Amino acid sequence: MPPNLAGNIRFDEKLKGIKNIVCYKLMFNGIFRVEIIALIIFIQQLIFELQNSLESND
Repeated sequence: MPPNLAGNIRFDEKLKGIKNIVCYKLMFNGIFRVEIIALIIFIQQLIFELQNSLESND
């Protein structure tokens, strides 16, 4: 197995673990849902700003 493939599998396992933690918190803590939405909005704004900066560099 190539090393980068092994790394991807390990990353997928970590991602699954994170998803499980998030789902667990979503079920037992309604406030956490608001934090997730805020995080998603923050990430979208970050991507938007990155795209703008890339376009202005061209």
